Amino acid sequence: MNNNIIMNKKQEDDERWSPAMTIISGACLSPEEITAQLPAAANPDAATTLDRILRLLSSYSILTCALRPLPAGGVQRLYSLAPVCKYLTKNEDGVSLAPFHLLLQDKNYMSAWACLKDQVLEGGVAFNRAYGMPLLEFLGIDARHQNLVKNIGSLYTHNEEAPGHKLDSKV
Repeated sequence: MNNNIIMNKKQEDDERWSPAMTIISGACLSPEEITAQLPAAANPDAATTLDRILRLLSSYSILTCALRPLPAGGVQRLYSLAPVCKYLTKNEDGVSLAPFHLLLQDKNYMSAWACLKDQVLEGGVAFNRAYGMPLLEFLGIDARHQNLVKNIGSLYTHNEEAPGHKLDSKV
């Protein structure tokens, strides 16, 4: 598949799902309320699936979870962003650490980890072993990966202050 097609698909996915963080910022919402605001899903169990993901994120203190009693009995889980999310969402200056995290968790970097043992035992660079070329050369042929790196670079050129300065604030 052409890199431009992959890139356009990725950008479309990001644009479709980027409201998810905005939806729950500053609010306590149920999975049903969140899925109602997302693009139409073919999965009738979308809210249940989302609830499982949100519970996992809550267990790692990325989200908070509160219980709301239902009139008919039982409870409903409500989720909101935990304080750590201030680093993953754009602040008032449009700066976020999310691009760093996306890059570090990217499949291209993760694939290189599988070659780490060979790097130690036989020498070389794990990324080169995984892809047969250095990282900078790889950036020239993989538009998706190149875009991740550009997003990080924009953090450093966002303003003339020291990198990360705008992110330094109290939780």
